[in-house]
Amino acid sequence: MNEKLIAAVYEQNGSWQSIKDVASCYSGAAGGFSGFIYYTETTEFYDKNWELIRDVIKEQSLDLGGVSEMISNFKNGQELIDVLLEYGWRGIAETGSDEWEVTQFKNTMAWYALEEVAQWVQGWDDYPEDIPEDFVASYQDETEEE
Repeated sequence: MNEKLIAAVYEQNGSWQSIKDVASCYSGAAGGFSGFIYYTETTEFYDKNWELIRDVIKEQSLDLGGVSEMISNFKNGQELIDVLLEYGWRGIAETGSDEWEVTQFKNTMAWYALEEVAQWVQGWDDYPEDIPEDFVASYQDETEEE
């Protein structure tokens, strides 16, 4: 669990409940969640947080045969790999989002981050001891209001 990525997603979305809803939405992040709807939002999120996203993907990919193997399982995996190979993580962040393939890559990675954080946050109701200390107060305040 990457606490910095959790904080970034919460800052972008603004609601623990909305983040949890992503995990149970059939379409995942594509279902339209605040802060992650428009390409301007998702590309900006990627540009600010690409290192955090990369680190989570690298960590998760260890069990899946590597980053390329993991990303190849995404809906548009081969296109994403091609963009990653052409630009590299940093290069994608520094490339203007006017190039369609780059925009799609950034959007997919931002949605990936939202969906991963949603999976972590969804478990907090059953395992409150897993809530990182920095988020306990805001999470409890919001969930008590429901």
